[in-house]
Amino acid sequence: MAALDARDKETEGHSRRVVAFTLALADQLDIPDEELTTIWLRATIDFHPSPQGRLTASLGVVYCDGAREIISPDSLIAMADQALYQAKTAGRNRIKFWEQS
Repeated sequence: MAALDARDKETEGHSRRVVAFTLALADQLDIPDEELTTIWLRATIDFHPSPQGRLTASLGVVYCDGAREIISPDSLIAMADQALYQAKTAGRNRIKFWEQS
């Protein structure tokens, strides 16, 4: 974000303020912490300067709160892969959390 802000002194810090405001608003709406993390990540990607133009990302997320049984790394990767497939199927720039079917 710093590179984007450095291009224009009039809007310096704007990207960070937008992300901070978005996260504060989401927190007030009682959005779960794991979703706050994905909001921050997507905002960071959206504001990242790229010679190819605007960047987007689809993400598959597995959230483990510690209450579940121990999950192997291979199982975590498979679960995240399922969620990513759902995100990509839903369209561009999407986030899907793995849900047990």
